Amino acid sequence: MKISGVVPKALLDQLLTYADVAHRLQCSERHVKKIKARGDLRAAPIQGKVVRFSNEELQRYLSEDAPKRSRSKHR
Repeated sequence: MKISGVVPKALLDQLLTYADVAHRLQCSERHVKKIKARGDLRAAPIQGKVVRFSNEELQRYLSEDAPKRSRSKHR
C-alpha cells in the first residue's frame, strides 16, 4: 500500500500507528519496528518517516505468522 500526497483524515483515522499495532500484538513498539524492518509487516508511508499500518496488513501478518508463533511456544 503506497500513499502519497495529502491523506484524507477519514483514511488516516482507519490506519494504525506503531502504538496501535503494539497494543494489538501485546508487544513493544520497538518490536513492531523490528517486524517492519524484517519486511514481515508492511507499512504505508504517510509523510517523511511517518508510517501507518492497515488493518488488512495486520490481519495478513497475524494469519501468516500464527504457525510460527505457535511452534515457538512449544520449545
